[in-house]
Amino acid sequence: MVDNTQVSTIPPEESVVTVIRNAFPMTEYQALRDEIITRLELRQQLFTFVLIVAGTFLSLGFQSITLATACLVYPVIAVFLAASFEQNDEKIGSLSAYLRQIEERYQLEGWETSRLHKRQQRREKVPPLGAGLRCCCLPTLRLFLASALRSLSFSARGLFLTTQVLSLAIGGVRIGQAGQCLIALPLVACGVLATGATFLIIQHKRS
Repeated sequence: MVDNTQVSTIPPEESVVTVIRNAFPMTEYQALRDEIITRLELRQQLFTFVLIVAGTFLSLGFQSITLATACLVYPVIAVFLAASFEQNDEKIGSLSAYLRQIEERYQLEGWETSRLHKRQQRREKVPPLGAGLRCCCLPTLRLFLASALRSLSFSARGLFLTTQVLSLAIGGVRIGQAGQCLIALPLVACGVLATGATFLIIQHKRS
């Protein structure tokens, strides 16, 4: 004998689809927000890892002239770390843009929409650098520099490029003191190219 109570509690197929369709956007939104948070944590951990790796190579260069060659290897390693950083940061930007589309679709004033409005307001306040240089306007230059210093691309490039330049300088000087310039020149050239590539890789673009 069929239990009528159980049969009556089973929703029609259309109702199940409707429930899933209604719950899907918010479920997806929460899942993507969690992924953004995870990627932000990974990005910060990468900063710490870069400092540890750079400190290790720089300390080797200070300890011994024989080990100074290791300093010249670090800029090449830093390129791949910078590429990993940029890939992760680009993914964060894509996820944020998609979440903003969900907020706009349902007319929600969420975090991503609020961040977009604030970013647009900052851009409107900051005039082009050329305008400040042409009129030698200190407030204009101050606003431009303040905006640049707050950007993630400035801090990320500063971290990577500073450690790369330091490693090239320490490694090149120490090897030069040992009279091994022929060995140092190819490594320094590769390091300079790697440093330039790092500058180009890190963009932190946001729509």
